[in-house]
Amino acid sequence: MAAFDGEHISSDGGLTLLHQVDQRFGLMRKFAACFKDMTKSEWIEHTVEELVRQRVFGITCGYEDLVDHQTLRRDPLLAAVVGKAEPQ
Repeated sequence: MAAFDGEHISSDGGLTLLHQVDQRFGLMRKFAACFKDMTKSEWIEHTVEELVRQRVFGITCGYEDLVDHQTLRRDPLLAAVVGKAEPQ
C-alpha cells in the first residue's frame, strides 16, 4: 500500500541534477553577474543570483509565469536548490 501523506514533497526531482550542474560550473553565478542591482542595499531581501536561479530553475520545470513562483516558494526542493533553508 502506498502512502501519500508526505508533508514536504516536490514533483520537480530534475532540479537536483540541474542544481549539481549549476554548482559545478557556476552557471547561475555567471549569469547573475550580467545584471546590476540598483536597489539600496538595506531594501534587498534576495540577491540577484537567488532571483535568477529561481527564475531559470522555474522555467526549466515548465513554470513560465512569475505567478507560479508565489506557489512555488513553498516547494521544499526549489527552496533548497535556490539557496533558502526553508520554504516560505
